[in-house]
Amino acid sequence: MAARSHTLHDQCKFYRFAKGDVQASHASLGRPDMPDDIEATGNTLWIKFVSDASVNKAGFAASFFKERDECADSNGGCQQQCVNTLGSFKCGCYPGYELSRDGVTCEAACGGYVTTSDGEITSPNWPREYPTNKQCIWQIVAPPQHKITIEFDKFELEGNEVCKYDYVAVRSGFTDDSIFHGKFCGTELPPVITSTNNEMSIKFNSDDTVAKRGFRIRFTSDRDECAVENGGCMHMCVNTVGSYTCNCRNGYVLHSNGHGCKEAGCEHSITSHMGEITSPNWPNKYPSRKDCTWHVSTTAGHMVKLVFNEFELESQPDCAYDHLEIYDGADATAAILGRYCGSKRPTPIVASTNHMFVKFFSDASVQKRGFSASHTTG
Repeated sequence: MAARSHTLHDQCKFYRFAKGDVQASHASLGRPDMPDDIEATGNTLWIKFVSDASVNKAGFAASFFKERDECADSNGGCQQQCVNTLGSFKCGCYPGYELSRDGVTCEAACGGYVTTSDGEITSPNWPREYPTNKQCIWQIVAPPQHKITIEFDKFELEGNEVCKYDYVAVRSGFTDDSIFHGKFCGTELPPVITSTNNEMSIKFNSDDTVAKRGFRIRFTSDRDECAVENGGCMHMCVNTVGSYTCNCRNGYVLHSNGHGCKEAGCEHSITSHMGEITSPNWPNKYPSRKDCTWHVSTTAGHMVKLVFNEFELESQPDCAYDHLEIYDGADATAAILGRYCGSKRPTPIVASTNHMFVKFFSDASVQKRGFSASHTTG
């Protein structure tokens, strides 16, 4: 019942509205302002108006109509909860579930704010196919000076070269400018990912077409020993689950104490398909009186390519002082491909065989930053 107009005595002790069945003992709903809409709790509504012998007012006008409880019949067709409203109804879900796009069925809720130190995250409806048109974001937070590591042990999403449709995206942090670890789809297991800080976000998105089984992720948080004074390492500290390790820059080897670094020998034999070659003590100035060599080799039938990222040596027109020499073979008896010095970065160099020999020399005087070069095979 809805009141359309209402003017009664201010004290409101001369009239009453009641709801329920036809018993006069039910609660009074009267008040001096316009009453709210009144809905009976049953199928009857009792109304009583009283006026005394003194003041007269315009009174009231109210509209009434019968409202069917749609939820009374088969729960309104709702899978879990049905909420009756005036003239209609709506479906709801139990805690831990959310309403599907059809407005009737419920599906497991996804995403959320996670503060546990370890656990499991799965795609909606796991291990069955995930729903279409779904977006879930999990925000994992570890204590300060901790990092979060996730490992996928099951992964099956709709595949596309650029992961345009269904995908999982991982960031260290909760904003769009946080460090981005990658976007993954298809059936190949993504790599183990460790956050750069104590926050990680995992975003799952599915489009309106193909649905697959989804994914299962196991996550752990671990104290980052490298966050305090570099873990005591002289050069580089690498955090691992439950511990850490110290590494040294190119040209140095780890001291027996596991933390310090000492200068290594200067003859290198490299067989990896790709990697980096740097001058001794890079990225700091190289020492004087160094004579270093790198023999880079790969599988027969392939060629070695060297691309310089940075280059700064002592300059001299004939490169008679500090210089870098590159040979088209396994040692310095092979044909020379070039001799370089100064600050002009050499162009990419490709050997004609599966061997390349690189030789660096520094004299007793001027020292510069040196060089950094990437080697690949093709």
